[in-house]
Order: sequence, then structure tokens, then C-alpha cells
Amino acid sequence: MRIGVVPFLDRQGGGIYQYTVTMLQALLIIKKDGFSDEFIIFSTNSNHPLIIELRKQDFQIISLEPSSIKEKLKHVIKTNIDEKWIFNTYSYLTGLSRIRHKKIDLNSIKRRDKIRNHFLSYKTDLIIYTAPTSLSFEVNIPYVMPIHDLQHRLQPEFPEVSADGEFEEREYLYSNGIKQATMILAESEVGKEDIIRFYDKDKKLNRNKIKILPYIPSFVDIKNNDEVGIKVREKFHLPKRYLFYPAAFWPHKNHLRIIKALDVINDKYKCKIPIVFCGSYIGKYRKESYDEVRETAKKFSIETYYLDYVKDSDLVGLYTGAEALVMPTFFGPTNIPVIEAWVVGCPVITSDIRGIREQVGDAALLVDPKNEKDIARGIYKLWTDGKLRKNLISKGKMKVKSYSFDDYCRRLQSLIDEAKACIEYNNK
Repeated sequence: MRIGVVPFLDRQGGGIYQYTVTMLQALLIIKKDGFSDEFIIFSTNSNHPLIIELRKQDFQIISLEPSSIKEKLKHVIKTNIDEKWIFNTYSYLTGLSRIRHKKIDLNSIKRRDKIRNHFLSYKTDLIIYTAPTSLSFEVNIPYVMPIHDLQHRLQPEFPEVSADGEFEEREYLYSNGIKQATMILAESEVGKEDIIRFYDKDKKLNRNKIKILPYIPSFVDIKNNDEVGIKVREKFHLPKRYLFYPAAFWPHKNHLRIIKALDVINDKYKCKIPIVFCGSYIGKYRKESYDEVRETAKKFSIETYYLDYVKDSDLVGLYTGAEALVMPTFFGPTNIPVIEAWVVGCPVITSDIRGIREQVGDAALLVDPKNEKDIARGIYKLWTDGKLRKNLISKGKMKVKSYSFDDYCRRLQSLIDEAKACIEYNNK
């Protein structure tokens, strides 16, 4: 069988990008271990290091865009700065750039015949998408697709998941994408519960096609942690002790309350704690959030470092050198930085909300994301209590043992085999 893979390889995508990297690395292992079927990577970024490595390992790498629409894409690329062209090309092809102010008919599916024919010209039997996309059902080829969260249903008060037609766009994607998929991947039982809760009200969905594939970080073999932490601290001119939060500046990521919590600590305990942020601020809502965080940090004289996105080796060093990951996000159910922190022995402070509670158990210090005083309580407690810090590091390491990369590879291969069997059965 010929299996297509459509990867999302834009770093601005944050967690979805990391999810994609992990899956591609797993496919490399699966192929090396003798997987007999052929993988075809349909990518908009032929120069990405992982794509280059896949090509070296005899994966077939094909441009995602059919030649018939390349001229249109030239305009997309030329009118955007270099850092954005990969995302804009991917968005154009997958439907993310669809005009949002137009009313969307959930039952009227736009067929993408040119891209469908492009896929079929390579005799593609099954397509694995590493990010949710309407392209999946618009090309109408059997597919496997992940659902990372359904926050537009759970917390529509956040504009990044509901405003400017975003809610309707997501409904179009998920209502059709879940129904027509060969297989849907959820990252946790809570994620699976949400899919069923919102998209199987008529009890007609085949719930057996919703499978759990827990996320694992793309970096799992970490050596010389302390040395890496020192080098990265020197590279970015960071203080000896700092807190760390790698997340794009979406409002739901709650950066602002971290700044306010650090001000509470300074006022109450006369203790100045530095914070290092690492994430994108491109786009309307992220830029607004970023500007407000910077203004507030300046107002309260909070020592703050803004690093944008960094390469994985530097990310490991930032975790290693940090006193703690502070992630008071409003969204779950699975948050990738928490697992990344556990891998490198960085203690975690995160939100006491549904989904995250199930993810972390007792391996993190939980705080109320709506209350900067409670966030301050958690930060100050961990900052000043060495015993608690060591205990959380130990529990995090125990927790992460359930996230073996070998287990992930075996699980992914098993799910691919199951999807293939489903297609073969339906073709009888």
C-alpha cells in the first residue's frame, strides 16, 4: 500500500509542529525496522532538515502543490516574508486561508479535485495528516487525522478559537473531518471524550475509529543536561536562576498573569524572579497579547526575556537551566511542554483544570490559571523550596517513563496497520 503523509512543518505552529516532528521521526524508525509499505511525503518545505533526512532514507518526497496551481502559489510566496512563506503555502493548500467572513455551510463540502488528482497520480491509498485540515475530506481519499483540542466548543470566549469566522471554520473542519475519517487520533482519553461529546450527539459515529496516540517529545535521548543548560544560558545572556515558558503569545496561554504573579511576589516577599518566554507573536491576537505583556512587565519592572522560537537543542538547554516550567494555560487536554520538561528534569507548575489534572497527576504543582495570586503562591513555593523541587523532578521522571519513544513507534505502526486493514475491508 502507498501511504501519503502531509506534514505541518512551520515552527510558528508550536505544539502542532512538535507533534509533526515526532511523527516523522517515528516513521523513519518504522521504515528502518522493515515496514513494507511505501511512504510518500507531500510537503511544502523540501529544505526542512527532517525532510532532507527522509529523502536520504529513500522516502519519496513530493511537492504538496500540484503543478497546475504553482503559479498562484508564487504570488503567495512573493507577497510574504521568508519566515512566513511555508505557513502561507501550507495554509493556501489546506484551506486554512479560506475567507473567514463568508458564511460556511457545514454540509456543503468544497471538493479539491486538483489536489486529489495530484495525490492519486502517485497511487496514494491512505493519507496521514499531522494536523487537522479540511483538505482531508475535501480530497476524499481515506485518511488518518489528529484532533488536538476542541477549545472552540469548550472555551469560545477566547477570540483565537471563535472570532472572525474561526468558530464556523472549525465546525466545518471537525464536523466533516471526524465523520468521514478512516481513523481519528486523540492524544488522551479526555480528548476522545470531547470528540464523542461534541460530534456524536446522534450516536451514529463509529467510536472505534477514535484511537489514542499519546504524544511524546521529539527529543528523548538527553545527555549532559547541566552542560547544555550552562551553554544556552550563556548564549542568551540569561540569569543563573529563571522561570521558563515556551508558548506562542495567544491570550489563552496566559502570559500576562505570569507577569502579574511575579509582581505579587515582588510586592509581598521583595523577591525578584526572572522569566524567559519563547514563542511566536505573529498575528493579530498574538501581537496584541505580546504587546500587553511587554508593557505590563515594563510597568512592574519584571526581568523578562523574549526569545521567539529556538532550535530544539537550545530548547533542551532552556528547560535544563530553568528553575521550573510555568504554564498556567487555559487549554488542554494534553500540553507538550509539560512532557518536554519532565524529560529533561525540569519541575512543572501548570493549571488545575480538566484534562491537565489527568495528564500530570501528582507530578506537577497545580494552580488556578484565573488567579495571579494563586499562580504567585505556586511560583514562590517552588522557587524557595528545594525539597519540593527535587520531589517534582523525581515524580516527573517517573511519569515520563510511560512515554517511551519505542512504545510510540510501535503504537503508530499498529494504528497504521489498523487503518490499512479498514481500507482493505471496505474495498472488498
